[in-house]
Amino acid sequence: MCAVSNTYDYGQRQWPVWPTPFQPPVALPTPFDWAQFQRLIEAAKHYDKATGQPDCEDPKKQEWFDEIERRLNALEKATKK
Repeated sequence: MCAVSNTYDYGQRQWPVWPTPFQPPVALPTPFDWAQFQRLIEAAKHYDKATGQPDCEDPKKQEWFDEIERRLNALEKATKK
């Protein structure tokens, strides 16, 4: 299995996204943690390419990533008001 897929799996366990209205209070990553996770994803992509791993990004995992980004951006906008 490619490193990118495993890295997304790790992130999903760290910061699960629950469907609203059943979402329990789950902490979002801090901006620092999220930036580090993004760097980890990029490093995993480079590793996969260097070792000839297949491009195996799962669209569902990308949806999770995009949802976390959306929530972090909304939180940032709300705290700037």
